[in-house]
Amino acid sequence: MGMPSFPAARDLTTFSAKVLGGRIVDALSWNIDFVLIGRLLGSSALGFYSMAWDLLRFIPDRVFRIAGRVALPTFCHLQDDTEHLARAYLSFCGYLSRIILPIILCSTIAAPELISVIYGPKWLPAAGPMELLSCALMLVGLRVAIGSIYYAKNHPEFDFYLHGVGLVLVFVAVRALACTGLLGVSAGVSAAESFISIAGQGLVCVLIGISLKDIFVSIMPGVRLALMCALGVIAGKFVASLNGANEIETLFLVVVPPAAIYCWCESTTAMRMLADMFGRDESIDGASPIVVAEEMQ
Repeated sequence: MGMPSFPAARDLTTFSAKVLGGRIVDALSWNIDFVLIGRLLGSSALGFYSMAWDLLRFIPDRVFRIAGRVALPTFCHLQDDTEHLARAYLSFCGYLSRIILPIILCSTIAAPELISVIYGPKWLPAAGPMELLSCALMLVGLRVAIGSIYYAKNHPEFDFYLHGVGLVLVFVAVRALACTGLLGVSAGVSAAESFISIAGQGLVCVLIGISLKDIFVSIMPGVRLALMCALGVIAGKFVASLNGANEIETLFLVVVPPAAIYCWCESTTAMRMLADMFGRDESIDGASPIVVAEEMQ
């Protein structure tokens, strides 16, 4: 092993500075809407908006806790083999879609029942923002590994550019739509985050030589699974309305059918991924904490 050198230190400093800048702008873009909504619409609107975001972000955040941290070393290992890296990324997106899309879509359809039972009827106004933000959160959940591609391909500045544009778009959306109320702001933020997610995937495509169509094809199994689970939620809500079920019974009817469909379709892969996500952090140090990592080796 060679001695430390100034050129190597300069390269590391440059890379680290770009990563730090991207992280700072990312933190700003993720919080600017909360600050503006609290200032422009008041604390009540901020409370409903925050609850909608928190409920929708729970699954993507848990996915990033494990899958995102696994992706970085794995993708860096494949950084010089672009073809293999592309296959690994598409496989990774496919697995993410089978976790994130069904859960967020079903949570969105059942939002009134979930919020009413868990938090109480006074929080029902959060259901509208939750429904409007769901599209953005699905796309945000699918982009948890794009930063790992940027780093693996030595372009951490892409994070800075992407989140910088996102910061501007969210700021403009909230300021411009504040006069329309919380629902208008939620729709604007959803549109801004959706655009950033698609743009971020586009940058990945440029780096590893794939197209957005390839990514769309890779997530189609997750889309089909999400639609099947959504039909289960809709059927449960229909049965509940026919029988005049109370809140607890209605929640049971909208949760059990999609859960049964999900477990039947994804009894091996997805269940193992969920077990890893909600397991101990120490699993990250293992040789293969999730099935996705095994696929990408």
